[in-house]
Amino acid sequence: MTLFERVTGELEALVAQALNLPAVAVYTSPEPQAVPRNGLEAWLEPLRPQQPAAGVTSYLFALHLRQRVQDHPAGTLGPAAKELLAQADVLRAALDGRRPFAARVPQLVGLALDGGELTSRDQDLSLELDLKAVCVD
Repeated sequence: MTLFERVTGELEALVAQALNLPAVAVYTSPEPQAVPRNGLEAWLEPLRPQQPAAGVTSYLFALHLRQRVQDHPAGTLGPAAKELLAQADVLRAALDGRRPFAARVPQLVGLALDGGELTSRDQDLSLELDLKAVCVD
């Protein structure tokens, strides 16, 4: 198993635990899965890794939180948006500036979670966060 696969698997498990989601509701993919769902879904979109210094790799992800919402007036996001933003705060507390799985992946230097672009389309409310896992090779 590659370092990227180990980091990704640990991130999926950590996001599921932090948000109290079943493991199937958190996955890694370049695109969202086209599956019927209710409630919150989280997916990690892998982006191009960076090597800021020799022996250091930053794995970058767009962390998407999606929530199915019903009957919200056009142009308003209401309580569902507040709930999604609260979930982002839970993730920040669990991930940002931390090394939560360093015992299992000792190459992990730390995690950073930034951003928070909220969008609404049809019956989906989405929040995109920038997630970075910095590791030594």
